[in-house]
Amino acid sequence: MKIAVCLSGMVRGQVPRNLQRLKRILPYDYFYSTYTHREEDLWWFLGMDGEYTLFDEPKMHYNPVMDPPELYTRKLKLLKQDGEKGDKLDVIEKTKHHTKQILSHANLVSHIPEDYDMIIRVRYDAFISQKIDFVHYLEKSYNENIAIGFGTRTSRWVDLDKLYVVPRRWPDGIDDTISQDWGSYLMDVMIMHPRKLLDTEHAFKLHEEKKLLPAEVGWWQVLSEPTGGENHISMYGGAQIERFLTRTRYDNQQPRIPT
Repeated sequence: MKIAVCLSGMVRGQVPRNLQRLKRILPYDYFYSTYTHREEDLWWFLGMDGEYTLFDEPKMHYNPVMDPPELYTRKLKLLKQDGEKGDKLDVIEKTKHHTKQILSHANLVSHIPEDYDMIIRVRYDAFISQKIDFVHYLEKSYNENIAIGFGTRTSRWVDLDKLYVVPRRWPDGIDDTISQDWGSYLMDVMIMHPRKLLDTEHAFKLHEEKKLLPAEVGWWQVLSEPTGGENHISMYGGAQIERFLTRTRYDNQQPRIPT
């Protein structure tokens, strides 16, 4: 396999630190992109002569919670009910931008050389564990043609440096012991997937038809649903959004803020 590490969308967080750490852990070829009007965000760590790709920021012509005909998850359905009652409108407004990460990734993947057949998608503000053998999961993703998503959900799992496989069980709305982080859901701080799993035109079509859902559910839509909806693994641990590091155990440090 030939591996491309792809960073796209909004450039935020302590990017030089995150990137230096990431390159030690995942020493492959890197591709960067952001929105055309945010080009300067890349200069401070890549330099004005750095290599990157620019795309126009996706225009949102619908709300990905209130407008799609199918929401799949109980969490989104309850959020839509709140919106219809006039509640949580600030949260619903924020979700209006949560499909852009998927579209930005699709744009970048569609522009990298075709011989890259294995993709690692990472947020700019992602902090990655240096104690996990990610090669094992890259090979598993590649050989089994499956998407694997990593994220540290501190309300359920605080260890960045230990992994927990979210059980492959579909929530039934009755049994609260069934996690909602696998069924129609893919953890998304870092995602590994064979390039062929992502049909970029399908992602753009879902957007145009007002069907693409936000964040983790949208990632499931484009990387697992087309092949049956169970072709993915959600992992707790391995990667964390940097603003939640104070709630996370990592590098032998205890969480500074209890969860």
